[in-house]
Amino acid sequence: MGPVGRTEHGKRKDICPQIDIKEVELTPEEPMYLRREGQEGLFGRGQKGQGNRPGSERSDGGFQVSDRICDIDIMVRLSPSILSANLFRLHEEVQQAIDSGVDMLHIDVMDGHFVPNISFGLPLVKWLRKETDIELDVHLMISDPDKYAPEFARAGADIVTVHVEATDHLDRVLQSIREEGASPSVTLNPATSLNTLEWVLHQVDMVLIMSVNPGFGGQSFIPSSLKRIENLVGMMNGIGASVPIEVDGGIGPDTVASVVRAGAEVIVAGSAVFSANNRDIKGNIKRIMDAV
Repeated sequence: MGPVGRTEHGKRKDICPQIDIKEVELTPEEPMYLRREGQEGLFGRGQKGQGNRPGSERSDGGFQVSDRICDIDIMVRLSPSILSANLFRLHEEVQQAIDSGVDMLHIDVMDGHFVPNISFGLPLVKWLRKETDIELDVHLMISDPDKYAPEFARAGADIVTVHVEATDHLDRVLQSIREEGASPSVTLNPATSLNTLEWVLHQVDMVLIMSVNPGFGGQSFIPSSLKRIENLVGMMNGIGASVPIEVDGGIGPDTVASVVRAGAEVIVAGSAVFSANNRDIKGNIKRIMDAV
């Protein structure tokens, strides 16, 4: 099998329609996120700086940046979770997703200890890295991220997300991910206080809000997650941090619009993309993005 290629990027979404914002044509070379000096852009491998602030690129090469999320026109990105994919046809289904315009893949790593399920590991990440240049969005639901998070970064993950509940040394784990050239990201279970994130928001490149209890695909969206997203936006505004919010769990055409309105920029969808009922991956992706 040859390498899998990628096509276009996400969908632009004006989350405050009353604001008149000039549309900017997006290309892979012109991400709409602020690139700090020495960085390749949002989630580019090899970044060593702090988190990126959302904004849009100006024609003179500068950036238009806002402290308030409602003053910007964001790009909504879809990160399909291969937990729901047909593993026997994984290469084919990944290619279909990429052909539909996605530029991220979400990989749920479960160890049977932190969550009551076992899924993927380092070999799959290495294989995907060899076969495709798509961004690999790795979510670690494991009991020992201190040991394994750097290994997943070395294996080729572009983003490595760890749970605040899984380590006593979150600051150190996040630093170790960045030292290996990947983007550190943090997440927390639905009942864990957002206050546990306050002292690491300036260290991460993304925050993942779980809108289901982690461990299994196909669960229903927890409605209170919308308030958590809004509260996280308020927390970041209050301390001067601004990083993309990813949301994972129970998201499909019926829930995606409200999640984006609340402040999400990266959407994880598994069952809604790799539906066992129709396997119409391209059509499923279109239905989700049309609903944004």
